[in-house]
Amino acid sequence: MSTQLVDFLNKYGYYIWIAAFVAIFYFTLILPQKRRQKKHSKLLESLEVGDKVVTMGGIFGTIKKVFENKILIKVAPNVDIEIAKNAVSRKLTK
Repeated sequence: MSTQLVDFLNKYGYYIWIAAFVAIFYFTLILPQKRRQKKHSKLLESLEVGDKVVTMGGIFGTIKKVFENKILIKVAPNVDIEIAKNAVSRKLTK
């Protein structure tokens, strides 16, 4: 190796390693979490009356009414529960 390269690595090698670890941290932890949050937000915006959903607690139901921050779901005949909109984990296909 040339002496210029060795001098460069001696001066800035530590910073290169730090930058590499920050990049790895970002691409393995932060970016996937942002993607999941964006996907969940789109799911919550698309909720409509009649959709079959599963909550984070594992409750299956059909949306009866949609409010701003909560929804009313029918879980059994004559049994409706009100849950937070954020508690919906997924929408079941029809």
